[in-house]
Amino acid sequence: MQRMAAASKGVSPQEITWKRIFHTRPETYKLGQACITDRHAQHPHAVLWGDGSTASSDGQIFQASDRAGKRGGFNLHYGSEPGSKFYSHLSDQYGSLSILPISATESEASYVPDGLFDHETEIDIQEHFTDTGGASNHVFGLFALSGLGFAPRPRNLKDRKLHTFEKPDAYPALQEHIGGSCPVAWCKGASPRLSRVAGAVTADSRQPGSSLNALRLSSDR
Repeated sequence: MQRMAAASKGVSPQEITWKRIFHTRPETYKLGQACITDRHAQHPHAVLWGDGSTASSDGQIFQASDRAGKRGGFNLHYGSEPGSKFYSHLSDQYGSLSILPISATESEASYVPDGLFDHETEIDIQEHFTDTGGASNHVFGLFALSGLGFAPRPRNLKDRKLHTFEKPDAYPALQEHIGGSCPVAWCKGASPRLSRVAGAVTADSRQPGSSLNALRLSSDR
């Protein structure tokens, strides 16, 4: 607190401590962040970047040392130093929708729904972009059932297989990427149940990703 006060003009350590204890909570931080993002979206210059209908998310790790390093995790993808990871959602107008602290080694895909369905802004996202870390079969399915567009940018696309409702020869340019056809009859029969699951996940105001993760674990078993 002493360091923060020294770096802030006209603010005492006692005032910072008071605000941290009585005002800075996850729910108040989320509401404050939403107010800033909504005001930013109303600025005339915001439309130069986009119309606010798309968003993207990605993880970023911050390396730590000394005492903070003992509380950090290790992810060799980012190097051999410990650190903390944050998963952020941004609109196409560069407005922040969500910033979530996650484990350095945790799957990012489980947190895609959290920032998309559990933010307090007035922005209506219709399509979402992620990299490989944010893509999973369950996220694909959730977006399709929710009527939203999902546009991942996976690496090693040649090693992945797609499944179509039509016969593979309906897509001659993609034949080498098609692994088979979807079970249409099963999909039709399971459609009501799947819609209820998607509705429950997206309506979970606490952490939609937790519901999605529980669904993934149950399907693995």
